[in-house]
Amino acid sequence: MTDIALVRVTFGGADEADRIARLMIDQRIAACVTIDRPCTAIFRWNGAVDTAEEVTATFTTTIALAAMLATRIAALHSYDLPVIERWPVAVDDAVAQWIDDATHA
Repeated sequence: MTDIALVRVTFGGADEADRIARLMIDQRIAACVTIDRPCTAIFRWNGAVDTAEEVTATFTTTIALAAMLATRIAALHSYDLPVIERWPVAVDDAVAQWIDDATHA
């Protein structure tokens, strides 16, 4: 087993999630992005409880690229404070090799 990284992000809409996902794939920072549509977020913001329909996206990348990916997504994201979560995940060696190949030119 080999560790890779998953980076989960919420977006305000599918168009933004799709645009950023394709850009990260094109730039070879992510190997794959799974977009789930829609979900309901309940959160506290600016002292009030709010509800919004959002889209979640899970980006698959290498451990080495995870911080760069999170930084790049944050720079492109429309939210003032995008929630970008990342964690290591163990996968089979063949999957890790595919991710490595997909993120290197």
